[in-house]
Amino acid sequence: MAKEMWTFTARDKSRTVELEHGYWSGRAIITVDGEEIERSKKITGGSTHNFQISGVPCILEIIETGFRYRYELFVDGEYVLGEKARQIRYMRNGLGALHIYFRAMLYSYLLFFVLVGAVIVAAIIASVTGQNYALIVVFLAVVFYGALYYFTRHAKFWGIYRDVFSGRTKISGHVSRKWVRTSHNMYTTRQHWIKVNGKSFEVFGKVHEQMREGDEVTISYWPRSATVASVERLNV
Repeated sequence: MAKEMWTFTARDKSRTVELEHGYWSGRAIITVDGEEIERSKKITGGSTHNFQISGVPCILEIIETGFRYRYELFVDGEYVLGEKARQIRYMRNGLGALHIYFRAMLYSYLLFFVLVGAVIVAAIIASVTGQNYALIVVFLAVVFYGALYYFTRHAKFWGIYRDVFSGRTKISGHVSRKWVRTSHNMYTTRQHWIKVNGKSFEVFGKVHEQMREGDEVTISYWPRSATVASVERLNV
């Protein structure tokens, strides 16, 4: 059973809200200052729980995120950071310090597979049509140039390779915005973004989930491709 606790001030008095949530049973038990105020059960999906503390409206949300749940509390419209979330200070993005090498290797392999695929297709065309190998060379050149154009335009191809041989830099500031957008390049993916000091960074979903607008953070990243190695939250 997952547990989360929030401590905050309401009506000039310290208050504590606790949640116990069963992943499989869906049972949610909410207590305020040690007194149980709600017990409910919902097998699938998330749920929203509204209650008041000394006349102050509170909303506790249980949010399903794939195979996990996220818990958020809003007191009088303001987001309150939970104790577990407070403990998450340093967040590695992907492979951390090795993430830039992974991206460079990934794009290299993609180009390699495109080239191999072009060779196979060209060989099939030559065997079926009986054409000479000059057509194969032309076909390979067109396919390889198209793939290279795609990567240089859409994937910060050269910036990633230059970053492999350069050091990381850091930027500190407040998260002014966070959003998710859908990419429709080679395949459909959900990209998670945050903006700090006017600069946008793509981060992994797990890191994005822990970030809140207004959080003070330090981001370690490679400058040319803006590939993020880690995010450190300072206001914990």
